[in-house]
Amino acid sequence: MSQQKNPTQKWIILIVIILLLGGLIAFMMSERDEQAVTQDQSLVKTTAVLFKDGTYSATGNYASPGGSESIDVTLSLKENVVTSVVVTPKAENPASKNWQTRFISGVEKVVVGKKISEINLDEVSGSSLTPIGFMDALEKIKLEAGA
Repeated sequence: MSQQKNPTQKWIILIVIILLLGGLIAFMMSERDEQAVTQDQSLVKTTAVLFKDGTYSATGNYASPGGSESIDVTLSLKENVVTSVVVTPKAENPASKNWQTRFISGVEKVVVGKKISEINLDEVSGSSLTPIGFMDALEKIKLEAGA
């Protein structure tokens, strides 16, 4: 005489099988995602922009309440890292001269030692417009120094 399983046992077995299959699928998906992340990271490393070592200069422009202003930026690069920076004010407006001078007093601290591709200034020493001119000059330098 054969024993028959009751309907409740059949449902429990079916649920256990579904859970095991779901866990297996989730494990396989996470392995695939980890491989994709590893591939993406290696792609980023191989496609990273390299900049030629050297000293570069550019003029950056920006708008101020007093009109159009500009600053000269000279920076040196070694292995994609800024090793020195010199900013020369070119403002005619007294207020802009003041803000450019304030910017210049603090820019070295936030730029030197950083990778050129990671620099993104929005305010330095209270100056919020002069960094726009600096970033304009920096973009020009990146184009010139790009390998």
